[in-house]
Amino acid sequence: MLRSSQVLCLALFILCAPLLSFALESPADAPHENVRVSRPKGLYAKMPRVKFPHSAHKQLACDACHHTIHELPQTMRCSSSGCHDMVAPHCPRELRSGRYFKNPFHKGRASCKGCHSSSSAPVQCRSCHKK
Repeated sequence: MLRSSQVLCLALFILCAPLLSFALESPADAPHENVRVSRPKGLYAKMPRVKFPHSAHKQLACDACHHTIHELPQTMRCSSSGCHDMVAPHCPRELRSGRYFKNPFHKGRASCKGCHSSSSAPVQCRSCHKK
């Protein structure tokens, strides 16, 4: 049987853990240098990998891109297993899926290109896909 002090500690941990993980994932914690966007294993891409400049996006909330930040204890990479890891869609439904690696960057208002389109940021392919 748990003692009252153990129950109290457990309750505080359950209540505070989400706040602590959110506090650690702030724009100040983001890398200041460019980060190369990783691709899922097996993906063939014609364009060069993107070097994502975190510092140029510091005015955005972390969850604008890292949409799982409130559910998971650490920030996931885009190509992490179970996120945007589909490399070869087999049907039209999969081609439109958010799991298809290219969609979060190019399709819809919440994508990188969608966000750039609604602001003054560049949308040309070579603006992000530099050699």
